[in-house]
Amino acid sequence: MNKNYAKYWFKNIFFSISHLEEIKLIQDNKKYKNIHKGKRCFIFGNGPSINGLDFVRFEKEYVFTVNQMMRRDDFQLLKTNYHFVADQNYFKLDCEQPEDNELLMTMRSIGNKDYRPVCFFPSNQKKFVQSNQFSEVVDISYFCSPISFLDNYVLSTNYAWLIPRFGTVVHFAIVMAIYMGFSEIYLLGCEGTSIIANINSALKKNTIYLSYGYEVNELQKRWLEKVINNKSMEKCAKSFYDMLVGYRCLNGYCANKQIKIFNCTPESVIDSIEYINLNKVIGD
Repeated sequence: MNKNYAKYWFKNIFFSISHLEEIKLIQDNKKYKNIHKGKRCFIFGNGPSINGLDFVRFEKEYVFTVNQMMRRDDFQLLKTNYHFVADQNYFKLDCEQPEDNELLMTMRSIGNKDYRPVCFFPSNQKKFVQSNQFSEVVDISYFCSPISFLDNYVLSTNYAWLIPRFGTVVHFAIVMAIYMGFSEIYLLGCEGTSIIANINSALKKNTIYLSYGYEVNELQKRWLEKVINNKSMEKCAKSFYDMLVGYRCLNGYCANKQIKIFNCTPESVIDSIEYINLNKVIGD
């Protein structure tokens, strides 16, 4: 047996025992199993290539969004069905700090009384979600991902059980799309170039605002720089590697399950997923 594979299953058993309450919490995800069987979906990353997209084109599509997409002025036009927040940094907020409070308000702006997407949060952040009353603006679901993703192990896409802790939030959305039964998955805004912002930040070049498909205000710049500066370049490089490995493994999983997955991002470093021009997929 592959050592990584054995190590993964040992951890799976250990974490299943130590996360019993969280596992009970995510049993509700069984309702998502194959609910969109045979359909197609679009998963939006936050890369700068989405700047030129007309969100109205997707109003009849199933849409996933992630992190801070709601900073787009036209976000409501997208009518996202499912939204993911996975990075633990989003939950380490001191609301006495203006940049942290601004981020919390942004996160809560994803929905309102007339528009309530499903928002997926890490199960270990249930108290954060409840204390900040996210249920007022979104329908809440959770996922449990205590085990770091390992290359070449048998991937589980069961959202009612433990899933891997992936290298980027888009991976979580892809796995949920698989769990929901989508047969075609299209990625947008997935340049995979966050490492550039990490390097420039280490070199004291303030270009982080160029990495996103929405306007980054001064408070957001301050929060992003704080997060990046607290992360070593070694960890940044590892995160970049994990992102690329994750895309490759997910592409292989989709191929084995006869699920079509394409990257509609015109310029991307993600070379494991085939590129397709968006205009060939969706009309004007």
